[in-house]
Parts: sequence; C-alpha cells; structure tokens
Amino acid sequence: MASIQMRTLSDNILHDTARDIREQADAVDNAFERRIREMEDCKAKLMENLRKVSTCFTLYVSLYLFSVSSLFRQPSADNEVTTRLRLRAQNP
Repeated sequence: MASIQMRTLSDNILHDTARDIREQADAVDNAFERRIREMEDCKAKLMENLRKVSTCFTLYVSLYLFSVSSLFRQPSADNEVTTRLRLRAQNP
C-alpha cells in the first residue's frame, strides 16, 4: 500500500512539475513576443522620425545652397561701383 502511495505521490509531483514548466515556457514565449512587437513598433517610429529629419535636412541644405548661389548671381556693390567708375572714365 505504501508503494502505491509513493508511486502516486511521485507521479503527481512529476505532473505538477511538467505543468509548471509548460506554464513558465508559455509565459516566456508571450513576454518575448510582446517585446518583439514593442521593438518593431519602436523601429517603425524611429524610421518615421528619420524620414522627417532627413526631409527637413534636405530642405534646409537646398535652401542654403540656393541662397549661396543667389549671392554669386547678384552683382555685388563693389562690382557695381567698379562698373560705374569704368563707365564714367570712358565718357568725356
């Protein structure tokens, strides 16, 4: 009789242990999947922010280059004075 009780007790312990291990494995899987979703969401947000920053940076660089190039296209005050002096010198 004692051996039957011992066998039943050991079977119950093994079943409880197996159930606990399965529950723990399921909890780890769920936490891991949740973390993967969080990381994917974070990556998507970072990529969107990078796109916005890149767009703004490109716009600022384009405006800067346009303003710099427009400075070279406009005659400066020195060039205008030099041209007027040259024209005045040519006229009697």
